[in-house]
Amino acid sequence: IYLLMHSFYSQRVGNPSSKLLAKTIFLVYFQFDLLKILRSFCRRGEIGRHSRLKICRGQPCIGSSPIAGIMLEADLHAHSLFSPCGLHSIIEMLEASKKKGLKAQAITDHGPFLGRKISSTFFERLQNPVEGITFLKGMECNVLNEDGEIDIITRFMKWYDIVLLGFHNYKSSQTNPEYYSKTMVKAIKKNPCVDIIVHPNTKEYLMNFSILAKAAAETDTAIEFNNTKSKLGRTTEELTIELIKACKKEGCNVAVNTDAHAINEVGDHSRIEELLKKTNFPQEKIVNRTLESTLKWIESRKKRRAEFY
Repeated sequence: IYLLMHSFYSQRVGNPSSKLLAKTIFLVYFQFDLLKILRSFCRRGEIGRHSRLKICRGQPCIGSSPIAGIMLEADLHAHSLFSPCGLHSIIEMLEASKKKGLKAQAITDHGPFLGRKISSTFFERLQNPVEGITFLKGMECNVLNEDGEIDIITRFMKWYDIVLLGFHNYKSSQTNPEYYSKTMVKAIKKNPCVDIIVHPNTKEYLMNFSILAKAAAETDTAIEFNNTKSKLGRTTEELTIELIKACKKEGCNVAVNTDAHAINEVGDHSRIEELLKKTNFPQEKIVNRTLESTLKWIESRKKRRAEFY
């Protein structure tokens, strides 16, 4: 069409400068239409799967990632209004995740220790309320004491897709990383329902990464690389790299999560992706790299959980 229009105007515009102007206009329009087509393919994942082209106006194409050849298609840690610290509804979080190009989003509100809203309807009846994105159900549990007790609600056990565990408002006079790492190890061994250890590199509850990574590998528990904690300065780049290297050395599985509390945070794994690329972290150890790998890993965890509960 553009060639025909260009030919038509070229024959009728005698002034050379007018011809040049007409050609420039056609090229500009052609460029905008081409960008629209490429963005459309990008949203459908056709380009993100096969290319590293940067065509989305300063942002990575949806479905692509700075890590060579990898697509983080799922996020396994986010909060809704059911958490005291959440700002948005479950629907709003899922819709925002879908717009960011994610194929699966877990809503993992805090356990009862932090005063979460408890709803049996959420676990028993809510099924994929937003078309086009897989809805995963979970809980971010809290370590309660040094005996390894956690605030998991066991009556919802068969509906959990993901169980996270971390330190929140934990009271102890101890401050050394060995104490927190050994307490966490005791908790995951006592509670085999735990799938992912979250934000172990935060300054407040800093752990010994070597001890933690070894225990994670032994118990087949994943360790989280938390993007929001890195972005907000709750940890340092040096600590995060140290954690990544410990996980790489011990060969444990990891999950790259946002820990999103607001819709502007969902789908943003950029800080962690950069560090994974920098440290040449093995992609096959990232459980949520694709929708397929995520669902396969969740299914294996559910089977393991059924052996104990």
